[in-house]
Amino acid sequence: MKISKIKGMSREDKCNQLNLKILSMLALLALCVVFTQPVRASMVSHELVFAGELRNYFVFVPSSYDSHKPLPVVFGLHGYTSTATGFATAHGLDRNAEKHAYIAVFPQGSSFTTGDAETPDPQLITSWNDMAANLAEKEGFLHCLAESFAYPCPPNCESCGRCMWTSCGDDLGYLNEVLADIKARYQTDPSRYYVLGVSNGAMMALRWACNSSEHFAAVASIIGQLAPGFACQPSTKLPLMHLTGALDDVVREDGKPASDGFIYETAEKTQALWATGLGCRKKTSWRSEDPRADNLNCSVWRDCDVPSHEVVGCSDPDGTHQWPGARAGNMSAVCVTSLQRKFFPEQPECMSASATVNTDWGVDLVWRFFDRYRINLKTLSARSG
Repeated sequence: MKISKIKGMSREDKCNQLNLKILSMLALLALCVVFTQPVRASMVSHELVFAGELRNYFVFVPSSYDSHKPLPVVFGLHGYTSTATGFATAHGLDRNAEKHAYIAVFPQGSSFTTGDAETPDPQLITSWNDMAANLAEKEGFLHCLAESFAYPCPPNCESCGRCMWTSCGDDLGYLNEVLADIKARYQTDPSRYYVLGVSNGAMMALRWACNSSEHFAAVASIIGQLAPGFACQPSTKLPLMHLTGALDDVVREDGKPASDGFIYETAEKTQALWATGLGCRKKTSWRSEDPRADNLNCSVWRDCDVPSHEVVGCSDPDGTHQWPGARAGNMSAVCVTSLQRKFFPEQPECMSASATVNTDWGVDLVWRFFDRYRINLKTLSARSG
């Protein structure tokens, strides 16, 4: 319609009306462009109140995320003194989540800072209450030697025995709240929830998987076993990958006292007891399909009650207390990204590492194990049996 044929309006009014229509069309077009563009990969911070305490966790959302397409979820639990974002970054778990299109969730464990304002070098202490480390001595199990290192006592423990070193809060309840929050916030595939942990996080992953295994399709424990006498079995049948270091002198795989005087269950018993819980009857050697992992000495428990289930245990003959094949340069997991800096302002900043110095085969190794497993009605019934 030509402007000159619109009656009852001045030429200026006619032009303004036409401009408004054009602007409205452009705005609508812009919205269409925004909603059809892929989501940029990003880390998001969430907070929740549990047991009267404000807790936080972080979620890496891959660029493939679509509110109409459920994605698998990997829960990653950091180690002692580490941070959630430092753990995610230092081990390349955020990059791996982008690479394999899964949502990665990084809860933050309980934390406190040693010393006071006048202390020259205060240290951030973070930990998980795995319901074993603080109970072993009370239950009559030798968890540390008389000359063992004295770790700082977390404030939520009120007082600590000689062998106590982790927090005393209800971390199991907190993690279950995080899981419920993830289900409510994101489009996820509930048949594909996985949990992994490193060191103290590995101990917590074992505890969470033992007590709440119905939520998960598989679990990975990396350089960590529970205190002696506390090796556990999952409440439902759940596959396990367990990675250890033959030269690890922090959480030894052979059950002997470590350099700090603390003792943990052997890797062999941890794996065997888990395999018994799965009804596995045959143990053989195992080799990853990834040639980058050829240096690992691995075994597998098979012929389980659920035929596809396995318990895989791998020892790195040259491995110390580090996740084999999972390193972003020389970055330490005690660092924080800008997203977590407001919580721990004194921690060093996580620096980006060149791709040439990143090692990710160890993360791929765990993901390939996870990716084999799903929960469905048929297997869930078998696992509960």
